[in-house]
Amino acid sequence: MDKGNNEIRPVGIGEAIRRLLGKAIMSATRDSLQQACGSVQACSGMSGACEAAARSLQEMWDAPDTEVILLVDARNAFNMMARARALRTARNRCPDLAVAFQNFYGSESSLCLGDGMSILSREGTTQGCPLGMAMFAISSLPLISRVAGRGARQVWYADDSAAAGSVVGVRAWFGRLQAEGGEFGY
Repeated sequence: MDKGNNEIRPVGIGEAIRRLLGKAIMSATRDSLQQACGSVQACSGMSGACEAAARSLQEMWDAPDTEVILLVDARNAFNMMARARALRTARNRCPDLAVAFQNFYGSESSLCLGDGMSILSREGTTQGCPLGMAMFAISSLPLISRVAGRGARQVWYADDSAAAGSVVGVRAWFGRLQAEGGEFGY
């Protein structure tokens, strides 16, 4: 799909069997994903996670030591996610999903366009894939660990992140996010 500015949004999970397999895999491995992500990455399939993240931000804002909250939404993060790094992270942190991720994303795939043409998908997840959010959640865990630091508490829901704390602490958090994020496709 054309996003404008000569950019495209891959919508590539049209195959019913791939969607069915992805949903079955996620149903069987949801607990493993949630255990791997813990409370660090809220997009791991927990019921009410988005509301919990918002409540957490509200509590951070109400804390007497909070001077500022910074909200960040990475540009094109799902499409830019570094697949090889994500696959390595999955093998270490969530082996139950690692084989499925390898099978779905271990090599480039051809995404067929409506006009008969195709494009190669080499990085990121494919929009509409039932494993996409899980793969992004797992892939973000090392980045979340790297940017954590004193003076800023963070909340993540997929590619939406936030930090609350002192101005100095949040500024340092954002600096680490900018410096480290590119390596992860963030």
